[in-house]
Amino acid sequence: MIVTINEKRYSFTQDEQGVKELFETITKLEQETKLIFDHMSVNGSQLYNKELDLDLLTEELLEIEVALFSKEEQVDSLKQSTNEYVTGATPIILDLSEDFYRTPSVEAWNQLTVLFDSLGWVSDVLSLLEQNVTSPENIKIIELKKELIQNVEELQEALNNKDHIMIGDILKYETSKIYSGIAEYTQ
Repeated sequence: MIVTINEKRYSFTQDEQGVKELFETITKLEQETKLIFDHMSVNGSQLYNKELDLDLLTEELLEIEVALFSKEEQVDSLKQSTNEYVTGATPIILDLSEDFYRTPSVEAWNQLTVLFDSLGWVSDVLSLLEQNVTSPENIKIIELKKELIQNVEELQEALNNKDHIMIGDILKYETSKIYSGIAEYTQ
């Protein structure tokens, strides 16, 4: 397999041993350069953890690009990804809230499940940012994260009570507001 790590090319055998050597090389480079693993692209698919599905080894030739970032670059990348996500999700949340003012369809319930997953992801990102930014910015992150956690709890309570109108209200007036605040912070 052909691997590019921060523009330097490497070649590894396309088997379990080659994968082991790849991750050893990444770890060594992280230690030597003080850079942090951000993501890798395997034949065009983005992966954000240091794991490679061994089933991929059966493909003809893997082309892998690994991105190692400085702490500042990683924070900027996280902010950009989060901004793109919450900016795109806000109109969907508003549409979903309208579905819950009526009798929600199966699709609306499915979208709500996806939203719960995304709320967890956004919370995880805010935690990462909280650990990696300076104190003045930290205060805003803590506030946003607190609002997000409270929002999840309120949504969970409305869900437990099967209160569709409350779910719609929370999505429309709180979740979308929190996402807008996160979008503003991550610009």
